[in-house]
Amino acid sequence: MLFNDVLLIGGVALVCLILVSLLFKEFKVIAFDPDFAGTQGWPVLALDLLLMMMIALTVVIGLPAVGVVLISALLITPAAAARFWTDRLGRMLVISGVMGLFIGAIGTLVSAKSALFLSDRFPLPAGAVIVLVAAAMFVVSLLFAPKRGVIARWKIQARFREKVEYQRLLREMYTATAAGTRPIAFDELLSRRSWSEDDLQETVRELRSEGMVKTEQHDRLTLTNKGLRQAAVVTRGYRLWKLYMMQQPELAGNFVDLDAESIDRIVAPETVARLESMLDQQGRLPLISQPGATS
Repeated sequence: MLFNDVLLIGGVALVCLILVSLLFKEFKVIAFDPDFAGTQGWPVLALDLLLMMMIALTVVIGLPAVGVVLISALLITPAAAARFWTDRLGRMLVISGVMGLFIGAIGTLVSAKSALFLSDRFPLPAGAVIVLVAAAMFVVSLLFAPKRGVIARWKIQARFREKVEYQRLLREMYTATAAGTRPIAFDELLSRRSWSEDDLQETVRELRSEGMVKTEQHDRLTLTNKGLRQAAVVTRGYRLWKLYMMQQPELAGNFVDLDAESIDRIVAPETVARLESMLDQQGRLPLISQPGATS
């Protein structure tokens, strides 16, 4: 790459940066909702052509200098990697630009320094090294991004499953023990649902550690006052959801698990009040504060 190539690429990058900064709102709207942009009277076709021309100009200018593989990698990989770190388009553009800068700088530096460790006759080509650095940065983002990364999503899903099992066990104990008025044997709980013995024991241990459940003689489980209140809350929410789904069956597919969703945060308060009144008339509305549980 010659110095004139650097000046040309830098000039094109500066022009694109200025255009994106000035027309960011317009580009964002035509990218996600061109019909809305048209109703606002914006020149959608002209803006779309301008955006395509900027991409084409970047490719045409960079292609002779760095090659088709590197151009494709730098167009796609930084943006794809940046998407894992944010949900906002403006931040994603900044992050992807910074990533592209570091990818190019690190790849070029590694290629230049490779002559110190390898023979001059076998240098590491800059384009290939830059692509490998971009791939490595994408893999790091894919695995370790705080919200959208594989590890973070796995932890979120694990916590979600734990929450569901936690609430299901509380609800099952509340129902099986007549609102917490009697103990229940572990084997009886095991037979009531499709739990595995290990999973049920783990969930019971978690509830016991949080003071929700206590073990009496012969491995019989009893809800504490704290556990009874929480079990009543969980059972109330589940029964309200079931009643709501019976009245709105077309919405049933929108909620993955009735144990994990809070009806008070999703359904209008007046609808919740009406459902509670219906449950109360049926004698199925749990009382949040109930006497008789053990502490």
